[in-house]
Amino acid sequence: MRKPTKGVQVPEQLRMENEIRKLKLQLEFGVGFHSIDPECPIPPHIEKIFLDNMEQFEKAHQAAKPVKVYDFIGNPQYRKAEALSESEISYELKRVKDILEKNWISCDSVYDTDDRSIYKFITEELFFHEIDDVRIPGLVLHIIYEEFHPNHECEIEEKCRTFFNVFLEKEFDTIFFDEEHEQENQDYLSDFRNSFVRFDIIEFQQESITIKEDKAEAVFKLDFSASLEGFGCKQEFSGYARIHLNCQYEWWHITRICLPGTKSE
Repeated sequence: MRKPTKGVQVPEQLRMENEIRKLKLQLEFGVGFHSIDPECPIPPHIEKIFLDNMEQFEKAHQAAKPVKVYDFIGNPQYRKAEALSESEISYELKRVKDILEKNWISCDSVYDTDDRSIYKFITEELFFHEIDDVRIPGLVLHIIYEEFHPNHECEIEEKCRTFFNVFLEKEFDTIFFDEEHEQENQDYLSDFRNSFVRFDIIEFQQESITIKEDKAEAVFKLDFSASLEGFGCKQEFSGYARIHLNCQYEWWHITRICLPGTKSE
């Protein structure tokens, strides 16, 4: 029988050691681990690398002191946004972003945002934001502009458009709704969707989005056809779709949907 090479751990032994390390990380740092699908196990040597990196990060994070981003990246020279012309701002933004990236910091926006707004955010806010003084090669700190300056209208529009695309493709998902309204929306919308075999969007155009504190209403001009099974005919629905939303934990969730030409109007 062939013996394992000295210094090389057999998979089962390494797997057991990984499980022990997970318990130690949970007890020492409060790290949580998701259960792994037994049909798609992670190779133990890959998991060991992951645990090595996690332990290194947790230890560094525990000992780290807060530092301003500007100090973390070496106090680079920069110009005030108001001193830059429109032709200069894009160049300066790229230069500042390059400095951030060399220090393992990435700054991006989810939605289209002009260069001047991003530059002002970086030089007037982010530079003075405190982070942990931790440097681990390959570990990137991702800064999202909208986490500091939420774009509620764009988020609501995107959520509504995504919902209609998913719904009319018959891939309905309840994650769009908050828990309080999930069942009532699911029952009604599932019954409506299951009455037809196919939907085709003819027109979908945003009309307005009204936001009042943590509540919003989005109105869309919606025109779509629905095909009946076995009859070879289509029924057209045209009018205004109204979507009501609530903001919970900084995320917008749909609470009610009114489709044109249905009992929900």
